[in-house]
Amino acid sequence: MAEPADVNKDAAKTEPKTEPKTEPKTDTTAEPKQDAAAPAAEPAKAVDAPEAAPAPVTMDTKVADQLRDLITGKKRYGDFASSPERIPTNILADRLRQLEFHGVVRKQAYQQRPPRYDYLLTAKGADLLPVVQAMANWGNAHVAGCWAQPEWFVKLKPADLMSGRSAGRGEGPASSK
Repeated sequence: MAEPADVNKDAAKTEPKTEPKTEPKTDTTAEPKQDAAAPAAEPAKAVDAPEAAPAPVTMDTKVADQLRDLITGKKRYGDFASSPERIPTNILADRLRQLEFHGVVRKQAYQQRPPRYDYLLTAKGADLLPVVQAMANWGNAHVAGCWAQPEWFVKLKPADLMSGRSAGRGEGPASSK
């Protein structure tokens, strides 16, 4: 009978098993490679900001709530923070930064020390009014306890927001704060 040491010597002499080599599959849907003679694409340009650009604005309930608050006349950070939805301050600051970066709102200093700002809708932001109105309508129809939109809000048009007029009887953005 062979000793275990002899078995180990025989095992060491055998070659390790290897997987058969296969050619990599080519993706027929991929874009063709650039010719060496063709100029290379320009690298992406850096944003003129001290930090990276914020992520694209996603219309979630927090953004819709902030837009609704802007439409109804709120314009200061404290106003947004005191909304019934109680958006956490880090998320609130991030969303305002995103909205400003993408041109939906602009901030205007009302105090220098410490710096404090009003957030105002731009024309691009006012164009989101029908989206916010539709989300409010859907929420009222399908979710208990949603914000009950006043009649002036339902009748409001984007042009009304830019002119400072309200659609109601002295209610709304023009008469708030």
